[in-house]
Order: sequence, then structure tokens, then C-alpha cells
Amino acid sequence: LEAKWYPFATMLFQSLGSIMVGLECNYRLRPDVLVDTTGAAFIYPLFRMINWHCKVVAYVHYPIISSDMLQVVREQRPTYNNAGRIASNVTVSSLKLFYYHCFAAAYAWTGSFAHTVLVNSSWTRRHISSLWNLPMPSPVPSEASPSQRRMALVYPPCNTAQLSSIPVRREAAQTPRTVISIGQFRPEKDHLLQIRAIRALKDLHPSKYEDVQLVVIGSTRHEEDRQLLLGLRREAHRLQLNKDSEPGPGDGVVFVVNQSYDELERWMAKALVGLHSMWNEHFGISVVEMLAAGLLVV
Repeated sequence: LEAKWYPFATMLFQSLGSIMVGLECNYRLRPDVLVDTTGAAFIYPLFRMINWHCKVVAYVHYPIISSDMLQVVREQRPTYNNAGRIASNVTVSSLKLFYYHCFAAAYAWTGSFAHTVLVNSSWTRRHISSLWNLPMPSPVPSEASPSQRRMALVYPPCNTAQLSSIPVRREAAQTPRTVISIGQFRPEKDHLLQIRAIRALKDLHPSKYEDVQLVVIGSTRHEEDRQLLLGLRREAHRLQLNKDSEPGPGDGVVFVVNQSYDELERWMAKALVGLHSMWNEHFGISVVEMLAAGLLVV
């Protein structure tokens, strides 16, 4: 189901792949209740058709498609999931927009098979309510209609007790002054923007921000993530933030990769500012953690 196997029409082929996985699951064990937390909505009608009495519960973290994705293609804006060669071509963009509209209609149909829908944020709730034609939950639960009770907001668990104990006041004279970013090394996190922002900050007032250091903390899942990280190191070197493409003392950008949570806490205790640059972040556990640690979050 990994995107790397489908270089084009990725959403469509991943959804078809999920149906094959769903068939295998039904062959091995036919469930009475299906709880999906991966966003594989195209298996809902499959499970219901095989066993109409099967109850489907969906916990949606991020909709497969959204009105924002349609808008990006409509405006021909290049981004991580809308390549520049596509965005610059009116005909190809029109075909992609038609594909997105068709996929959104199919996604809406699959969502209608879910008995209960849980969402992880108000952002996701708004999009799923629109895409799956679900009424927004009533502010007074006792007055909610049956259709309003189909969807509920359940925030991801964030244990902030330890982070809240970090002193808010930092050493004013500490150097370097640290800005941290927390998130997996994935294209949508837009770490490239963060590196370029630090370069722009230093160029704005060289003497004032000379000692500012960006510490990018994250994990890599597979080779694609590792290649992305390598590209980020090269960009930091190209912008003369780092002396070499390999880590070294005095670097303007430091990459902390696959470290323990204790190490993450130590960086949050040292940092002054937290930086997060993902467009359309659906929840952002790292943002909650940085706030709990007393950082000024941008």
C-alpha cells in the first residue's frame, strides 16, 4: 500500500490495494465490527456487502482528499503532491482536477457505509462533515439527532505532564539561541521552508541573529525519508548555514534523527522557539508538546 509503488494516480491505486487487503482480512476472519484507523475508507462497502450486519467504525486522522487539495490543483499551485510539471500545464491540471472530483465523489460514497465516525480534530471534522455529508455534532449532546450522533471528536492522547514541568523561563544569555522543529521527515512537513526561513532571518539582521540555530528533530521510516533528509542537509550546506553536508560544530542547522523521547525533552528544555510549517496540519501533536514545554510556537 506504500505510495512509492504507484507513481501516478496514487490515491486510486492505494485504495484499490486496500480493497485487496480487505478481501484477505475477510477470508481469514469475518468480523462483526470493523474499526479502521488507517483511512482505508474503500474497504467499508466491501465489509458491509460481505456481511451486512458488520458495524463499521472509522477513526479519521486525515481525509484522503479534501477541498484544499482541489483548490491547489485548480489554482495550479506546485506543492509536494502537485508537481511543477503538472501545475504549469493547463490541460494536465484540468484532467487532474476531474480525477480529483471523481475520487472525492467515490470517497463520499464509501464514507456513507460507516456507522460511527470519529475524527481527531476540528479541522478533520469540518472536512469529513463536508465530504461525507454528515451534520456537525450538536453542542448539546442530549439534543443531538441520530445523524448528528454518527460523528464525534476524539483528540489524540497527548501526555503533557512531564513537559509542563519544564521551567518556562530560559537562560537569556545561553548560546546558541535554539529554534526547534519536531516532525517526521516527510515532504508535507516542509522542512525545506524552515531551513530557508532561518537563512532569510540571518540575512535580515546578520549580527542580531548570528547565533540562532535551527534544530530539526524527527524520524525516518524508510529509504525515501532518508533521501529527503540527505537533501535537507545539502540545502543547509548550499545556503551556507552548515560548513559541510555532514554534521559539524557551529552548524546553523542541526538534524537530530531517530533519537529517544528523553533526548527530545532535553532539546525542548533548551529551546526558546518551536517551528512548525506543515500546511493544513490536521492536529499536530508536536505543536501541543512544544506549547506544554513553554516554547513560543510559530
